[in-house]
Amino acid sequence: MDFTSPLMIISSNKIGLRPGIYFEDKDDGNTIDELAQRISLIGYLRNGKLNGVVRRYGRFSTDPDHQCKKPIFQGISFIGHYENGVPSGPSWRVVPGGGLLYGTTEDMEFTGENLAYIYPDLETAIIGRFKKGLLVEGREAKLERVRCVNGIYEAQFSEPDGPSYHYRRPTNATFGDQPHLPDPLDKKYFTVKSSTIDHPLSSEGAFAIRDISAGTLMALYSGIILSNEEKKVFNERYETENRAKGLDISEDEAHAYYKYHITLKGCKHIITVPFEKTSLDEIKSTMGHKVNHSFEPNCEIGDLLDTPRQGIIMTLSTLRDIKKGKSCLLIIIIKRGTFHLGIESSTKKPMGM
Repeated sequence: MDFTSPLMIISSNKIGLRPGIYFEDKDDGNTIDELAQRISLIGYLRNGKLNGVVRRYGRFSTDPDHQCKKPIFQGISFIGHYENGVPSGPSWRVVPGGGLLYGTTEDMEFTGENLAYIYPDLETAIIGRFKKGLLVEGREAKLERVRCVNGIYEAQFSEPDGPSYHYRRPTNATFGDQPHLPDPLDKKYFTVKSSTIDHPLSSEGAFAIRDISAGTLMALYSGIILSNEEKKVFNERYETENRAKGLDISEDEAHAYYKYHITLKGCKHIITVPFEKTSLDEIKSTMGHKVNHSFEPNCEIGDLLDTPRQGIIMTLSTLRDIKKGKSCLLIIIIKRGTFHLGIESSTKKPMGM
């Protein structure tokens, strides 16, 4: 069976169109917006098999532990060229947060050698071996150029070099398998050194190592992963310690135990860095926790991102242009047992991370 018009194959009836097969030329103008909120496939059939350019909507995390309650994220998730029902040539997969998987693979899950993960800056990349979208082994490279061939962009990268990275999701007790190996994205934009903020909790801070434009995803934020129940135990332990020290919950030292909590919206866990383990001697795989507090911020909390090394974690983005050498700063609010970025602080003094 052949179709000269693209088909839409809908497998989720969350809103709008029912599951089924539709001709794309019957679109009423709202279909693409609706596809962003469902699992769907658009392509041509020849002899009952996909042929030509194929697009899939509905982004899936590569996380095998399914830590997010939200199984489908909005947006296009795959584009590639098919011949007789199988991918032919390079394909692209978009993961939650805007990271890209690229390369020649036999399926939409991305398993194989010489595949690439491209960060949302569309320059920083890790090239190597992947299994179902998870990084088995890879090295840093740069996306140098793209060209359009038969409706699909082909990418060209620099030669991979540097240390070997691999996927190992953090747990409730560890930062992952490579806590002392900085992530390529973090080390591109900033370094950590002695803070210029006069506060006992601000011994170190993040400083731009290049001019950074507004709206740039410039830092990753990871740590240990806690479920809601584990977070309660974590907080109770520190509250007990605070009471033993005679600290009031409003005091800065008490706040320090909670200020690294970040909730991943739509997911089943939070990220935190235990106060006694915030040193780079303990964790520098991601260094977003080194961005200090200020009431004149130039950064804000970003979106979650499905990363090649640690799965779904949080990001920080720039609010305005930051000149090379300047501090990276954001506003923090601390409530009992919780941590929020990008709103306001409950204290009137700068707080460090």
